[in-house]
Amino acid sequence: MNLTTELIPHSWLWLATLIYGVLILWSVIGADWGQMRRELRLWNAWLASTVAVLLLWSMRAGVLPGLEFHCLGVTLLVLMFGWRYALLSISLVLVGTALNGAAQWLALPLNALLLGGVPIAVSHLLLRFSVRYLPKNFFVYILFCGYLSAALAFAAGVLSSTLVLALSGAYSFERIGGEYLIFIPMMLFAEALLTGMLISALVLNKPEWVTSFDDRRYLNGK
Repeated sequence: MNLTTELIPHSWLWLATLIYGVLILWSVIGADWGQMRRELRLWNAWLASTVAVLLLWSMRAGVLPGLEFHCLGVTLLVLMFGWRYALLSISLVLVGTALNGAAQWLALPLNALLLGGVPIAVSHLLLRFSVRYLPKNFFVYILFCGYLSAALAFAAGVLSSTLVLALSGAYSFERIGGEYLIFIPMMLFAEALLTGMLISALVLNKPEWVTSFDDRRYLNGK
């Protein structure tokens, strides 16, 4: 997805800018910068992950202007660094995309909300749900927080983006469904598989990079 100023009313873009500004300010103020200073490896992992997601977003294909296919990697960022750093990462990814000429600056806040904010919120809420209600089990963490959460977060981002396009009058619901949404199940599988495989590898080899994973909760005594 890559919404452009030609497809969305400018009043919507300015409203998105206001909401996005509040969220970014909240993220910057609430982020644990002290932890990043104390653990430089985590800082380096965050920077490397941001660059990796930027490269992931550059591998895209589209059927219509504003309707593109690419994996998000958002759930992985949430599991590794928390929702605040995930939002900051996605913001940097979109800045890099705009600098490369593949996105518009005025549409950046709206894209950040739809492709970052919505999937991040879904991933964060599902993570909190799993911690509170699901069994303290390694495989539950991988399957629910990794695979399922990634698929649902991706679906939420896509559906919110297509809803905005339809309500703005850029495309009809019928056209979006017939030319774009029919391919989404394949992308859901790709997003879930990519996230699940990467989070599995990380918790086994670099658990210190995954701030949501607690050895005492998921492994000790199992």
